Amino acid sequence: MKKKSKAKRKSSNDLSGKLIRSFSSGIIRLAFDILLYLFLVIALISTCKYVYNFCYQVFGSASVTDSSDAVTMSVTFYEGESTLQIAERLEGYGLILDKYSFVTKSRLDKITIKPGTFILSSDMDYDEILSVISDISQAKDEDEIQDSMMEETGGEDAGGEETGESETE
Repeated sequence: MKKKSKAKRKSSNDLSGKLIRSFSSGIIRLAFDILLYLFLVIALISTCKYVYNFCYQVFGSASVTDSSDAVTMSVTFYEGESTLQIAERLEGYGLILDKYSFVTKSRLDKITIKPGTFILSSDMDYDEILSVISDISQAKDEDEIQDSMMEETGGEDAGGEETGESETE
């Protein structure tokens, strides 16, 4: 009789152990699935935000600042510079939001950037910037740049603070 009760206890202990392992395995799998789906949802939301902003910059009217906070500077482009190199500099100066959306916009519009020195502002959208830097007649010489900067600063000496002139080699 004692053997039967020990065997019965052993089988019930095995059964409860299996149930506990099965239950804990299910909880771990559920937690893992929740974390995985949470990660996927966050990644999807982040990707959608990036794509929306990128498309708005390419097809909308996106500028870095509004008119009240605009920074104006002269930027020189040289013969042989690629559109990506120019976009990297413009992004570094704070004139455009994203170099890749700028390059995409210029390629979609089939814009050729001309060499020369141009006066650009952070309140210009991509269309305005591209229309200025693709029109060689809007290129400025040193005297025109100084006169333009004097007008924008209200007759004060610009002193090179806001000009951010690009003379990279």
